[in-house]
Amino acid sequence: MKILHVIPFFSPKFGGSVTVAYELAKEFARRNHDVTVITTDFGYDPQYAKTIQDSGVKVVPFHCIANIASFLYSPSIKPWLESNLKEYDIIHLHNYRSYQNAMVQKYSMRYEIPIIMQPHGSILPFFENQNLKKLYDYIWKRKNLMIMAKFIALTENEANQFKYMGVPDNKITIIPNAIDLTQFESLPLEDIFKLKYGISKEDKILLFLGRIHRIKGIDLLIDAFYNLKKEIPNFKLVIVGPDSGYLSELKKQINKLKIQNDIVFTGPLYHTEKIEAYCDADVYILPSIFESFPNTILEAWACGTPVILMDSCDISSIAKQASIVVKRNPIDLAAAIKKIIHDDAFREMICANGKSLVNHEFNKETVSTNIEECYRQNILNSVTKKNSKNLKRSESVFPYSVSFNIHNLITFSIEGNNKKIIDHFKRDYAYFISTSEIDPDFRIIVSDFELDIKDCNFINYKYYVRDNYIACSDRYKIVKWKLSIKDIETKPIVNFNGGIFSELFLRDYIIEPLIAFLLVQKGYILMHASSIAYNNQGIIFPATKGTGKTATLLNFMKDGGVFLSNEPSMIGENGIIYSYPSFIHLYYYNFISVPLIAKKLGFIQKIELFLKKLTYHLSMHYVSFPLNISANNLFDTVGIQYPLKSLILLNKTNRDSIVINRNLSKTETIQKLVIINQFEWQYFTQLLQSYTYVFPNSHVHLFWQKYREILKKSLEKVDLYSVDIQKFYDNNTYSKIFELIK
Repeated sequence: MKILHVIPFFSPKFGGSVTVAYELAKEFARRNHDVTVITTDFGYDPQYAKTIQDSGVKVVPFHCIANIASFLYSPSIKPWLESNLKEYDIIHLHNYRSYQNAMVQKYSMRYEIPIIMQPHGSILPFFENQNLKKLYDYIWKRKNLMIMAKFIALTENEANQFKYMGVPDNKITIIPNAIDLTQFESLPLEDIFKLKYGISKEDKILLFLGRIHRIKGIDLLIDAFYNLKKEIPNFKLVIVGPDSGYLSELKKQINKLKIQNDIVFTGPLYHTEKIEAYCDADVYILPSIFESFPNTILEAWACGTPVILMDSCDISSIAKQASIVVKRNPIDLAAAIKKIIHDDAFREMICANGKSLVNHEFNKETVSTNIEECYRQNILNSVTKKNSKNLKRSESVFPYSVSFNIHNLITFSIEGNNKKIIDHFKRDYAYFISTSEIDPDFRIIVSDFELDIKDCNFINYKYYVRDNYIACSDRYKIVKWKLSIKDIETKPIVNFNGGIFSELFLRDYIIEPLIAFLLVQKGYILMHASSIAYNNQGIIFPATKGTGKTATLLNFMKDGGVFLSNEPSMIGENGIIYSYPSFIHLYYYNFISVPLIAKKLGFIQKIELFLKKLTYHLSMHYVSFPLNISANNLFDTVGIQYPLKSLILLNKTNRDSIVINRNLSKTETIQKLVIINQFEWQYFTQLLQSYTYVFPNSHVHLFWQKYREILKKSLEKVDLYSVDIQKFYDNNTYSKIFELIK
C-alpha cells in the first residue's frame, strides 16, 4: 500500500498524536508499505524526522507562513497535493482541525482516495480557541463527516463524542493507542535519573511527564504535593516536558508556596532518559483536565511504575484495574499518592496489572495490524465504489446531475437535460450535496419521457398502477406535470417532466415525502415543522401552513437559538433531532413581523418579496410564491444534532389572544402530527393509497403506521405543549412562546 500520513507538526514536543503518527509510519514501513508523512516546518525537529527517514519513511515538511491560534497556514502544500496525491491508496489524517487536513480533503475528493481520520481526542470544540474551532466546523464539518471513510476512536467515550458531532455509527471504529515494547525490554538500573538531577536516593519521586500546558492540570498536582510535603518531607516532584506556554504561571505558583527547592523541571526527555525517569519514579501522575488516550500511561505501565490519573481522562474506565482513578481535587489526589507509597501489596498488584494490560492489549504489533486491516477494507470499498460509478456513468445519458447525502441515512441523485432545474435543487439542498460517490436510495430523472401504462390498473381517473410501478399525468392550478415511479418498493426511480413552476411541485410533493418514506424504514421521520437548538437542547414547532412556525424560528435566532430547520424537520426514534437546513420560505408577513429579516435581506430581495405579495393579492390569493433563501445566507451557524427536549404544536385561530396548553395528551398529539403531514404530503399520500389499493399486502401501506410508531418512541422523553396563536402573529406572540421555553 502507498500510505500518506498528514499531521500539522512533527516533533515529539507536541505530544501523543505525533508519537502515534511516527510509530505507525515506522511500523508500516517495516511491513514493506510505501509510507509518506507530510507536515509543516512549524517546530519541526529534523533529527526526529531523520530517525524515521532512516527506516524508509519519506517526511515532507511545508513552510508555515502563519500560525493563527495553532491553525498552521502552509499554502505550498497545494502544488504538492496537485502533483502527488493521486499516487496514494489511503490517507491517514491526525488531529481533527488543521489547514493541512482541509487541503488534503479537498484534493482527495478529486481522486476519490479513502481517508481515515484519527482526532486523538480533539474532535469536540472545547477548551482553547473555542470560537475558531466552531468556525472551522462551520466551514468544513459537513464535508468532514461526508468524505471520511472511517473515524478511529481511541476509547468508547471518544466514539460517543464522534456520534455527538454527527458521525454515523458505521463510520466509527475503536482502536486504542499502543507503544513499541522493545524499548522496555531492558530497563535501566535504579537511581541513574536521581544521580543525574541531584536527587537523594532516599527521596521519593512524584513524576509528571507531558507538555507543560494548562490542560494538563499540573497546578492541581503542585497543590497536592504542597499538602503532602507537610506530612512526608522526603518527596520531590519532577516535571518532565516542553513548555507549551504555561511554565511561567507554574513557577509563580511554586514560588508563592515556597517549594521551589523540592520541584525539578528537566525540560523534555526522550528515549532512554525518559525511561530512566519512569523507572526512578515512585508514582506517575496524570492530573489532566482532559485526556483521550495518553501514551505516557502505557509507558509507565511498561516500566512497572504505579499510575494515578483523573476520572476526566477517557482511558480511566480501562485503567482503573491497573491504577488509581481519582476526582480532580488535591485532597483525593494526595490520598491516592499516600495509598501507593504506603501499601506495598496494592502497589505491586496495580503495577503487575499495568504490565499485563500493556503487553496483551496495547502492544504495537496488535494495534498496527488492526489499523492495517482498516486501511485494506476501506481501499477495497473505495475500489468497489469506483467500479460502480464507472458502470453508472457508462449507463447515464444525462449531461447534468447532482447527488445528495442526508446524514448518511438517505442518498439520492437528480439528473436531467435542464441545467437550470439541476441548479435549482443544488441551491435547495446545498447543505447535503455529496462530493463522494453514492449508490442512491432513489433517483430523480427530470426529462421528457412517455408514460408506460401497459397492463396497469387505472385508479380514480388518474393513477396507473402495476407491480412496483405507479404513474400519472396531472395539474395543480397553473402547474402541469407527468411522472412515473419505478421500483417503488425497493430503490425508487422517478421520471418527471413538467411545465412552469413544476420544480416546486417536484420538491415539495415528491422529493420531500419520498425522503420521508425511505427514512421511516430506517427509524427516522420528517415532520412539517421548524426546529432550533436552545441551550444545547432541541425544540420543534410543528404546524400547518401559515401558522407562524417560520416567524417563531426567526425570532428565536436573535435570542441565541441555533438553526436546525425551517421545514421539514428530522427526528429519530432515538429522541435526537437532526438539522435539515434546506431552504427557508419567506413571505412578506415574515419581513414585517421579524426584525431579523429586515437586517439580513438585501434591497433586491426585499423588492422581490414585496412583488410576490402584490402578485398574491392581484391574483385574488390564487398565486402564492415565497422567497426561497438559503439558511447560510441568514444564519452564522447551523447545528447538526441535539437531544429533543420540547415539542410546541402551533395552532392558528381567529381569536384575539394567545392560549398556551401545557398538558397535551401524547396520543392526541401524535394523531395531530400525522394529520399535519398528511395535509402536507397529500399528493404523495394519494400515490401510496392508489398503489396500496392494488397491492394491499405491500409494505407501502405500512408507511403511516410506522410513522406513528417512530413518533411514539421519539417523544417518550419530550415535553409537549401547544400554543393557539391569535389572528395576527406579533411580538407578543413570540414573547409568550419564548417565556414557555425559558
